[in-house]
Amino acid sequence: MNPGRPRRPPHSRTLVVADLLICLAWAGSVGAASQVEAGPAVRAVALFLHLGALVLGLGSVLTIDYYGMLWLLGRRSLRQSLEFAGPLHVPVWTGLAGLVLSGIVLDPDPRAPLTRVKLVLVLLIALNGV
Repeated sequence: MNPGRPRRPPHSRTLVVADLLICLAWAGSVGAASQVEAGPAVRAVALFLHLGALVLGLGSVLTIDYYGMLWLLGRRSLRQSLEFAGPLHVPVWTGLAGLVLSGIVLDPDPRAPLTRVKLVLVLLIALNGV
């Protein structure tokens, strides 16, 4: 160990690996979306799943944010907020995964500026979640 160099927390490597995995999954989903051709019935089901995943993920995030606000206002302890938020990580990540997987089938046009903005925002949201 170099005494002149500050030590990084042990979990920082885990975060870097998680960020890399998110980037790889995102790139894979963008690549897969350009290869998948689905019929109208499959796209209709994918749209329903996409909206359901949005409700699940966003609803969970808003619930966590609400408890965070209660902590900021002094109505909940930090321990209460963290204990409440812990189990909600599963629906948050399930919602994001559902959005990405169903989005592959929705036939996005990667040349469209709005689609590019949405894809970058999905990546940033996932990286922020890590």
